[in-house]
Amino acid sequence: MTTNRDIKRQLFRLRDNFQRGRLIDDAQVRVHAKVSIVEFTTHPEHGSISVDIGVDNTDGIHVVEMINIYLAHMPELRPLALVMKGILARSSFNDPAYGSLGSYAAVCMSINFLQINPPSESLGKVLTDMLYYYGVSFPYET
Repeated sequence: MTTNRDIKRQLFRLRDNFQRGRLIDDAQVRVHAKVSIVEFTTHPEHGSISVDIGVDNTDGIHVVEMINIYLAHMPELRPLALVMKGILARSSFNDPAYGSLGSYAAVCMSINFLQINPPSESLGKVLTDMLYYYGVSFPYET
């Protein structure tokens, strides 16, 4: 059985290996979150990709399978979720470690909106309707 101490050790080892490999400058190991992760952004020459990695947590595997099923049945989901992720990132509201929303939340919000609304010919209309729904009319108190 893997202990919290083992997980922390693995995350710090991952961080050290990435830094030695010169893919990144700095990495944060977040051990006080619900799921401990190592978080970093690659150098610009490697795409400036934001990455977070957790160990000994299989939830992500099941989530990917579920999202792939939704993507296969909802063609609007991918572009809608990507735009939502972009809006969250531009607003600096895309880091769950600091109480804001991550990619998974943006995808879930997009899935929920598409489930409760009829399909539309215009992706722009779907996006504006979704922004209105979550910004104005969503019943947050329930």
